[in-house]
Amino acid sequence: MADNDVEKKLRDLISAMRNSDEYRRYQRLEAELSVRPDLKQAVNHYRNRVFEMQNSNRDIFDETDYVIHDFDQLTKDPLAAEYLDAENSVCGMIRKVVEAISAEVIVTLPDGQNQA
Repeated sequence: MADNDVEKKLRDLISAMRNSDEYRRYQRLEAELSVRPDLKQAVNHYRNRVFEMQNSNRDIFDETDYVIHDFDQLTKDPLAAEYLDAENSVCGMIRKVVEAISAEVIVTLPDGQNQA
């Protein structure tokens, strides 16, 4: 496949993802959240905390308990909960694409390990 063919298919994939129901839902909820700055700030704080938790060397169970306790009220807000669910769906879609490419486009490293 020529590079320009790959690039065209990539643009098609991006277009399909941007036009998906999941992404459109995410965009709609992002706009709704933007008119509630206090809630948006709280959601972003939660997102940052979850990211830090997932990328730390600390005990994940203790960290999860902390996050659940600290952000209990936030996750009960319908807009916040729906936004976080929509974001998770879009991230899952992106993860699925990356995993599919990584599984099929194999690059062998000098030590014999496969690397995408």
